[in-house]
Amino acid sequence: MSVIQAAGVLGKEIIKTIPNPRKIRWTRKKVLFTVLLVGAVVWFISQSGVGTEEAATATTPEVVVSPVGNLAGGGAFAVTGSVEAVAEAQLKAEAGGRVVAVNTEIGKFVTAGTIIARLDNASEQAALLQAQGAYQAALAASRQGTVGVAEAATALQTAERGAVVAFASSYNTVTNLVKSDIDAYFANPTSPLPGLRLNGFGDTPAINSARVALNTTLANWQRESTALTTSGQLDAALENGRRYTGEVVALTDRLIAAIERDTSGGAADAAARAAKSAQLSATRGALLGVQTALQGQLAGLASARDAKTRAEINATGGNGPSASDAQITQALGALRGAQAQYEKTLVRTPISGVVNALYIKAGDFVSPQADAAIIANNNGKQVSSAITEADRNLIAVGDIVTFDGVATGTVTAIAGAVDPKTGKVAIKMSVSTPELLTTGANVSVAFADQMASSTPVDAPIAIPLTAVKLMASGAVVFTVNSDNKLESREVKLGRVLGDTVIVTEGLDRTTSIVIDARGLKAGEVVTIKN
Repeated sequence: MSVIQAAGVLGKEIIKTIPNPRKIRWTRKKVLFTVLLVGAVVWFISQSGVGTEEAATATTPEVVVSPVGNLAGGGAFAVTGSVEAVAEAQLKAEAGGRVVAVNTEIGKFVTAGTIIARLDNASEQAALLQAQGAYQAALAASRQGTVGVAEAATALQTAERGAVVAFASSYNTVTNLVKSDIDAYFANPTSPLPGLRLNGFGDTPAINSARVALNTTLANWQRESTALTTSGQLDAALENGRRYTGEVVALTDRLIAAIERDTSGGAADAAARAAKSAQLSATRGALLGVQTALQGQLAGLASARDAKTRAEINATGGNGPSASDAQITQALGALRGAQAQYEKTLVRTPISGVVNALYIKAGDFVSPQADAAIIANNNGKQVSSAITEADRNLIAVGDIVTFDGVATGTVTAIAGAVDPKTGKVAIKMSVSTPELLTTGANVSVAFADQMASSTPVDAPIAIPLTAVKLMASGAVVFTVNSDNKLESREVKLGRVLGDTVIVTEGLDRTTSIVIDARGLKAGEVVTIKN
């Protein structure tokens, strides 16, 4: 029953309750009261009807759910593009030269990216091959440089370990020489009064003092050799070892001089003095050998450090640009230049269509910008878009793209520089199935990863920007539980790639999420749309 019908029935019932107007006397107040009563009843019924109709029409929102692994991510990235009509393409030869092949004919249908004709490009092919070899050589040199850094680091570690061992060994050698050869000339060599057994002719106090100081020197040397590691101050320790050894050499020289001056034994003692002097001279030579070994360790450490520094400068992956990085960049630039020159010798159609005109044939000599062919497709469409400079390195002319997941196409042109107004690189893409797209519409363009076969399983996960909802606590995505209610899941976001965003934490490829979270909230009951 409609609101008006219900009001009419109620009005009739109210009128039945009113006495016969002929039998009563109507007043203005009674008439006004009756009219207000009927109006209030009608308003109440109408409001009740509206609520019923609104309740009847209320529905749960529909959502599309997809596993993360099926969305654009890791092996692809997406941007937004604009669909444009392409009526005709007039092809020209970018370079001059002799036409060696024509791969089509009048009236033939060709697809976007097809090479219509090819000019003589033997020199360009050779230059391209050479540039590819130079680039591969630069990469190989970079890998060798990395190996060189590892070898230099190992050599430095070996030199450091050798320095520690040499420092301790020098202490042992010098200590043995002191105890076996030098202390024989003292009564109490380790006491404050060593008691020199030679007539030093005035030099005895100095020799005794030198032996007393040597006790402290040897004790310090022993303590340092015990505590020294490869992470310690190796250069300073080796210098200390040379200085400690020098003190023993100086004491030995004093003893040799004292022996030569001690003639109290007469001529019979001359042979004994000579033997003692020769023995101390041999001791002195051994001490000088210790100093030389320590100096060699210092030189070895310096050389190993220098070799490691030079290896790091020549290798890639260090702190800041390296020689290998520069070589790779130069080789890559030369390779791209050679590719560009080679591409100019090819006449390639940017659109799919019928060959309406063909101005060249095999054997002709053409000049740059000479007309080559006309490809027409009144129903043809192309998509214009722009990408970041970083994404420019991920695509190339001829790559396959997908529009809104329903149509496919080919990259036909990439701008050579960044547009100063937009800060991006303009690109053009042909559409292989133009009937699936509408001219003037905005579409999502997904670029297939040319290295998809080698993409690791743990490649970055990317999802559409529409699947992310920014909350006060951070970014979330929605999943649907068994009761068809939305549940929020916090995620951490990384780099934005066109219409997608990298998810660094919170999702795996098996998780099914709502791909459009706009207008939704956690706990809301939804209907999953196929």
